[in-house]
Amino acid sequence: MSDPSGSVQEDLINVEPTTADRIQTQTRQRQKRRTIKLTTYNLRNNEPFGDVMAEKKEAGTFRIWGSNFNGLNIDDSGGDFMELCEEATTMQVDIIAGTEHNLDARKYYVRKVCYETCMKNRQVGHYKLQMSSTPIEAATLYKPGGTLLLARGNSVARIIEGGDDDMGRWSYIRMAARGNRVVSIVTAYQPCDVRGTQKGKFTVHAQQTSILREKYMNDPKPNPRKYFRRDLMSFLKSLKAKGDDLIVLGDFNEALGNDPAGMSKICRELVLSDVMKMRHETSEKPATYARGRKRLDYILMSERCAIAVRKCGYEPFNHRLFSDHRGMFVDMDTEMLFGNLDNELASMQYRDFKARDPKAVSEYLQGIGTYLKEHNFSERLKRLSESDKRNDPLAEGLDKDLKRACLYAAKQCRKKRQTPWSPKVIKARDTVNILKRLLGMYRTKINMKKSIEKLRSKAGRRRTLPINEKDCSIALREAQGELKKTVKEAAAHRRDHLENLAEIYALREDKDKSAVLKHLIKAEDIKAMYAKIRAIRKHQSRQGITKLEVPVNPEDDPKTCTQWRTVELPEEILLLLRKRNQSHFGQAEGTPFTVGKMRQDFDFEGAQETSELVLEGDYTNEETDRITNAVIKFARKHTTMNSRSWRITEDEFMGKIKNWKESTSTSPSGINLSHYHALWRPFDEPEKSPIGIRHAKTQAFLITARVTLINYAMQTGYVYDRWKDVVNVMLLKEPENHKIHRLRVIHLYEADYNLVLGVKWRDALHHAEDNQLLNPSNYGSRPGRDAHDPVLIEELEMEICRASRKGLVKLDIDAASCYDRILPVLASIISRSYGVHKNVAFINAKTLKEARYKLKTMLGVSEEWYSHTEDEPIYGTGQGSGNSPTIWCFLNSVLFDTFESEAHGALFESPDRKLSLRLYMIGFVDDSSGQVNAFGEHPQPSADKLIRRMKQDGQLWNDILWSSGGDLNLDKCSYHHIQYAFSEDGEPFLSGTNYGPPLVLSSTDGQQPRTIKHKSSYEHHKTLGVHKSPSGEHSEQLRVLKKKSDEHGNTVETSPFTRHDTWTFYYAIWLTSVGYPLPSCSFTFPQLDGAQRKAMNAIISRCGYNRNTARAIIFGPSSLGGANFRHLWVEQGVMQMTCFIKHWRLPQTQLGQLLRIAVSWHQTALGTGVSFLVDTDTPLPHFESKWLKSLRNFLSQSGSHFTLDDYHIPTLQREGDQHIMDEVLASNLFTPIQIRRINYCRLHLQVITLSDICDASGARFDFEMYYGRVSNRSSQTTWHSFNQERPSETSWRLWRRACNLFTRDFGALSIPLGDWHYPISQLRRRWPCIFSPSAQQYFKWNHDQNKYLTTDGQTPYDWDDCPTDSHPCSNRLVPGKGIVLSTAPAVPETFSEYLKTITSWEYFILRNIEMEYDPYAMCEIFKSKSIVACSDGGATADAGSFGWMMSTSEGERIAWCNGAAPRTVSSSFRSEGYGMLSILCFFTRITQFCGTDLAPMALTVGTDSESLITRIENETAKKIIHPNDTLVADWDITHEIQHNLGFHRFRTIIEHVRGHQDDDTPYNELSLLAQLNVDADELASQFMREHPRTKSRVPRLTHNLCQLELPEGSINGRYKNTIRTATLRGDLWEYLQARNSWTDEAISAIDWTAFDHAYSRGAFFNHRIALVKHFHGISPTGKIAHRNDPSQPAGCPSCDCLLEEEDHVILCPSPIRRQWRSNFIEGLQRFLDSAPMDSNPYLSDILRHGVLLWFRNEHYDPEYVHPNFQLLVIEQNAIGWHHLFRGRLSKEWRRHQDIHLSTNEKSDPKKSGAQWSRSVVTHFLQRWLQLWKLRNNSRHGEDPETVAIALRIQVHRELAQLYSFRHEIMPRDKDLFYLTVAEHIEAHPGTTVIRNWLSTNRTLIVASAKEAVRRSLQGIHSIATYFPSPVRATIGPQTPLVPPSHGMPLATPSQAISVPPLPRVPSAPPVTDGIG
Repeated sequence: MSDPSGSVQEDLINVEPTTADRIQTQTRQRQKRRTIKLTTYNLRNNEPFGDVMAEKKEAGTFRIWGSNFNGLNIDDSGGDFMELCEEATTMQVDIIAGTEHNLDARKYYVRKVCYETCMKNRQVGHYKLQMSSTPIEAATLYKPGGTLLLARGNSVARIIEGGDDDMGRWSYIRMAARGNRVVSIVTAYQPCDVRGTQKGKFTVHAQQTSILREKYMNDPKPNPRKYFRRDLMSFLKSLKAKGDDLIVLGDFNEALGNDPAGMSKICRELVLSDVMKMRHETSEKPATYARGRKRLDYILMSERCAIAVRKCGYEPFNHRLFSDHRGMFVDMDTEMLFGNLDNELASMQYRDFKARDPKAVSEYLQGIGTYLKEHNFSERLKRLSESDKRNDPLAEGLDKDLKRACLYAAKQCRKKRQTPWSPKVIKARDTVNILKRLLGMYRTKINMKKSIEKLRSKAGRRRTLPINEKDCSIALREAQGELKKTVKEAAAHRRDHLENLAEIYALREDKDKSAVLKHLIKAEDIKAMYAKIRAIRKHQSRQGITKLEVPVNPEDDPKTCTQWRTVELPEEILLLLRKRNQSHFGQAEGTPFTVGKMRQDFDFEGAQETSELVLEGDYTNEETDRITNAVIKFARKHTTMNSRSWRITEDEFMGKIKNWKESTSTSPSGINLSHYHALWRPFDEPEKSPIGIRHAKTQAFLITARVTLINYAMQTGYVYDRWKDVVNVMLLKEPENHKIHRLRVIHLYEADYNLVLGVKWRDALHHAEDNQLLNPSNYGSRPGRDAHDPVLIEELEMEICRASRKGLVKLDIDAASCYDRILPVLASIISRSYGVHKNVAFINAKTLKEARYKLKTMLGVSEEWYSHTEDEPIYGTGQGSGNSPTIWCFLNSVLFDTFESEAHGALFESPDRKLSLRLYMIGFVDDSSGQVNAFGEHPQPSADKLIRRMKQDGQLWNDILWSSGGDLNLDKCSYHHIQYAFSEDGEPFLSGTNYGPPLVLSSTDGQQPRTIKHKSSYEHHKTLGVHKSPSGEHSEQLRVLKKKSDEHGNTVETSPFTRHDTWTFYYAIWLTSVGYPLPSCSFTFPQLDGAQRKAMNAIISRCGYNRNTARAIIFGPSSLGGANFRHLWVEQGVMQMTCFIKHWRLPQTQLGQLLRIAVSWHQTALGTGVSFLVDTDTPLPHFESKWLKSLRNFLSQSGSHFTLDDYHIPTLQREGDQHIMDEVLASNLFTPIQIRRINYCRLHLQVITLSDICDASGARFDFEMYYGRVSNRSSQTTWHSFNQERPSETSWRLWRRACNLFTRDFGALSIPLGDWHYPISQLRRRWPCIFSPSAQQYFKWNHDQNKYLTTDGQTPYDWDDCPTDSHPCSNRLVPGKGIVLSTAPAVPETFSEYLKTITSWEYFILRNIEMEYDPYAMCEIFKSKSIVACSDGGATADAGSFGWMMSTSEGERIAWCNGAAPRTVSSSFRSEGYGMLSILCFFTRITQFCGTDLAPMALTVGTDSESLITRIENETAKKIIHPNDTLVADWDITHEIQHNLGFHRFRTIIEHVRGHQDDDTPYNELSLLAQLNVDADELASQFMREHPRTKSRVPRLTHNLCQLELPEGSINGRYKNTIRTATLRGDLWEYLQARNSWTDEAISAIDWTAFDHAYSRGAFFNHRIALVKHFHGISPTGKIAHRNDPSQPAGCPSCDCLLEEEDHVILCPSPIRRQWRSNFIEGLQRFLDSAPMDSNPYLSDILRHGVLLWFRNEHYDPEYVHPNFQLLVIEQNAIGWHHLFRGRLSKEWRRHQDIHLSTNEKSDPKKSGAQWSRSVVTHFLQRWLQLWKLRNNSRHGEDPETVAIALRIQVHRELAQLYSFRHEIMPRDKDLFYLTVAEHIEAHPGTTVIRNWLSTNRTLIVASAKEAVRRSLQGIHSIATYFPSPVRATIGPQTPLVPPSHGMPLATPSQAISVPPLPRVPSAPPVTDGIG
């Protein structure tokens, strides 16, 4: 046939050949080009068989279509799978069941393309996709076999589960039917019956054979068909055992009935019917395979399914898809099959446009502008805004018109397509599809005119088609290449798009372009990572509610119900959901505000006068109960009424819109957030073009219009009709749990209305926060607080209990239906009480009252709605409302205030009673906890008393919550009772059993009282995502943490993550989620190391490191070249330390106070004289803390400690006093157990220092104390007592041994104690007898009166009323030692002397002060003249300094100062801050010295640091300091400046002055402030020159209450990274020393700062993995690669060296490397001589010469250099010159460069030696990366040709490696091999074929070898080896297959194969400088 296409031979589409056809990587494409010949029989009978599928299926029909696809070819646009989805839509099928898709379904790309194709194809709609293939990894996307199930449309709602066979033999879905029936649909593929050899092949049979052989070692010859039948039978039986009806279809490669043991047996045993035979009475016809005559594809069904069949049949070959099998279908009666009809699901929601598309924004603005102009919108809006009268119809009309305009404009936008959907891609894909069909027609002689015509009409353009098979084949190849090229180029444009978008954002928002781009790219990285995670998981479109489970008896409570029925009718579902929601949102009905007189007094909106009375505190109601009255009392106004504006400004409107994620669901009207984002997103027209100007004006007008309409509603109280529609989105709380009480409801409001709620309530929240109006115990939904705070409070409470041994009861409370029970009237009143304007509160309540609530399920949004009525009231603001969190916060605050007015709460005090905090209820949103104790009682009360208190408090909270409309979920509440018991030796332990009376709370809704669950102290409870128990035992949290970590590890293992993806996942996901509970935990290193091990192994490996890499490198800091991974134990410590710092710095907060109380208790319990937070190394075996002890251990590990304002160390009471436990610990005479027992005795006696256990004389022990007896004759503690029972006598003997440490003989102290330091009222013990020398009077303590009495018993004195000189004396009324009180220091006469008396840090920054006048004269000048001062500061790597100059406004210089700016990290900001602080401190101190007030003075302070001014302004604006604020770098400086500014009464103005203005303007022409800046700069520089190095230990500033000290110095910023580095650098330091044989001096000589600054630059970010390996000599050189994988060559790719090591990469003698070294030296010289470097010439020569000598392997003798530079050479020799290429320079380079710069007048003063060293390090690292790339090109190729050759060589090498096992495996497996490697390659020369063979058989061969070892079968040859091979005569002797260049030849010349060597780079010209 010359023209078989007939009329198809017309101009149809242009097929242009491409110039470069890409290498075909898809074997599938070759398969498609293969000729598919039909037998004469099939050609003659290529007609439909059976029923013909109707184009439009009948209503109530369930359609399944299946086929063997003969392979699908996919690309980024979907390829054949897109065509399949389109055909599915055309056929209206419910299920597509396919076999042999021939894709590696386990590859991310395959899943991604298929899932995205389903999602992008709107006609597919709801879907679920199951794809299977064998677990063997294919070299390309092509992998023979596989099955596929695609469910689409309404049927998806029935799916219960889906799955695949792990060998890729079948896929299945289980679908729900009525009456709890299930219909399972299975598609399966049985491999062909292969008779011949499968050597070297990658067929389905070969894959399954390999898997089965490995799995069943005892089976001599496992047959895949046999196991397919067996396993399929077993699987189907398991489904049938569950009661499932079965539908099984597929390509079984077996005619039904031919083999009694085959599919016929499955049919018999499972009673399955062949539906084709059943309906059409034939079992043989038709042939379903193009080259056969048998029916191999069929559909089998259970009886109940078979009777539902309406039609079934086979389609002609190639009727729909290009395949060698017929398609088949079956139509079934849906109601008969499932028992009911499918519910009509709502269409998938797709947005008309996305505002991120500039072109769509342009089209949108054009459309909306046109519409509004046509409707005269602007004039009408102007009329509304300018009118003084209310005009609701006009406002409503405008709102409706704006809505219509938005929807109209959205329809005008072209849909935003993914790049592959461009017209060019569509055209290319259509071309491929047409040519495939045309080629099939030429080859098979089947007439395909209809399908080609169908595509013609779709394409729309007609071009000439190829006229014969050859031309068509060529054209198809070209078209396929063009399609791939188009898709690839489209994907490559993504980064360019980001660049352009970032530039637009930067211009529009005036932001830094790089910052915007970085943010966008990071967001893209995370988004792509999540996409990959989703792609590897079971995938289907989002599901909602399509059925419900309800109690059989409607009267039953769903929470206790046991009998359920399933509801599937849409009408009944909506009815039940509506009733459910009406009941759910009406739960608050019956609470006090909704019944009786309260209901009459308060309307829904809270608009009656009674609301005003409540706010004024004047409302009374005698009928109201006490609790409700209390709530009303505390609901009174907290701030000025209506203090916050009701207006929405345009800035507020746009500020919210810009921060609102565009994809957020909102707006039932359809005006989603894309419409609002279009108001500010960039459009694609030039801004200054006419169209661009018009678009900008349209955006501005639309913003004004929106704000105007909103403000009209706010002003008038009018609610737009659009706002009244609220959609209840019904969601399942747990997957597949359809029970009606386990649903979650989300409210969808209109976006602009919800914006008002969010903005206005947020504004009120910040107002309340700034003015401290909220209850401090309310932590949820508040700025500056997070979920960790309540958890840490609980941990610190437990810490106090552990130290004090005092009891505590904690009640965990669960509030029911939080937001859904909020009463609008109460929400309105309380919101107004915190500042929300009345208009705003009213519009919110009115909208809720008039709202029409519609339901949204998977069935769609209901037409019916429900609303609030008197009979069926609706309360609650619901989840999704912008103000719900804030309303709950306000309401909770009022309820907490009410609760605290009557509750007991729990008191926590420091031992000395100076710190006191009472906690009542701690809450975070709906999670709350109450606590009670009896802290001051000693001994502690009984369990009955505490539980009675808790019962009262718990009942009180329950009643308060009920009064507000809420309720407790009593079944979910529980409590812990912390009570200590003691062992015989005094050791405390928590009582683990339940004791005390039950805690019973009465329900306020009339139900029976409930007994609250009592949890053991060792039983965990979950609070805010953290599992805690009073015992501090974290086993449950560790289990949960490990499980989560392992799950993430599995995600990494199974995800197609790149290295960058894995790194992003590690930081963004793993660390965040796994590390969440760590701040309040106290895990040990082994615990967390074990918990993270599995995940970290996966993450490390996927990041590109060998999982056996030294952990010192993996977790080492980047500043030393570590990989910078984070160990969880270090993260825990970092979080603990930062928590401690930020909360200690704010003692006014609850956490700050509680932390100090906990520290004070543990410090007192330790009894030492040094803080456990300062001395972190001394073992403290008696430290009974969990969290603080864990913190201390971490401090010790990092070598750090805290400097605090108060260490809470009990003071020494008198001269010679000592802390008892200091001496016990220092003696080294006691074991840890004995030390603990001694401490138990001490705590029982309540003593701390030696004076506490001595008599009043201080010469002898108090023998009552000595023998452990508590007596009234002894002194008694006035502090809180430890609840410590008396230990056994064994412990007291140890106690006496400890006491004897202080004695010389029986009872007498070795050194008697001296005078007392404090008056009697300040002593911590109350003595039985005291004496006053001034009154010459004795006083005795009277226990009955609790007072001191004179000896005559007449005059009582309170303890603190006794004469101040009173001191303890003996009971025999013998005066003891007196009191030595400190005397006031002498008043300093000069200001210089005065400065020496102030705090050390102030003296430090004021000691260099110089004044023109005396202090008193200076003060007079200050009062009479305006003062101007200017400061400046600077910093180098080694020093920081400041200077300031002060002048009158006339220019007279009157004072100046300079000094050091101590710091650990170089910071000019800190130096600037010290300068300003010095000025302010000067004024503070001079006024105090002179005793004067400078109030009239006006001070102007100038600085050239804009960042300092900004920070000060921000701090000034803040009324509240939040904990995290204190962690900002250099916070201590700015905070101290702020305090000084607040201290002064005079006005201070801070101004910015541009620095260094004298560079271009003469000094005398500068302004006064600029001159002062120049003076200050000179003063700072002068100090720097005189003091080139300043100390790094920073003095703690007065108002910085906590400072972290590390060995390197004080830390004042970047806490987390600094702490991590300090903790982990030690391990890497030791590793580096050991690996490089460095002495301490050598490693310390390295300039690590230069290394860090160079390596941390962004330029090396993408090379960090390669560099880390290079730094530590573990780059994948030949040596390393061969060690890890013996198939890899060990030699150098560029020379004949047999072992390529790290240094060899540089020193390789090959010409190309010699040339590189020559170029490097020349480039180094140019680099060092360049002007920017300004190098010391001598340094340049040394550096160049040193590198040259190392290249020659020669030693650099320091004797040959100038003596000044000898140390440099010596140190670099010790370090190693090759380490220059690893960035490791001696510090001497920097020092000499600094000297050069300081002595060279032409040098730029801004340059430094540190910069020079950093640049040198950067240069060496960059050149090494270039070299490494050069080396890798030699190894792996540098262009497609050489890459392919290198890959082939490596594959052959791996093949040879595997062949080495040939004689060591099981005999049955030896048929996998040819006789030689060469024979294998000759039979299968293709690289991809061999790679697939390796992938298929590698694990089998290794497993077989191991099994052979086990069976001792090595060396036993197969009988085949005894017979000559017919082909062996032509093959030379077998040799190992490795490259000749490595000393291990690939093949001898006599062999029939030839592997071309990798092309070498042309030889370099001769090198003349002696390199190499």
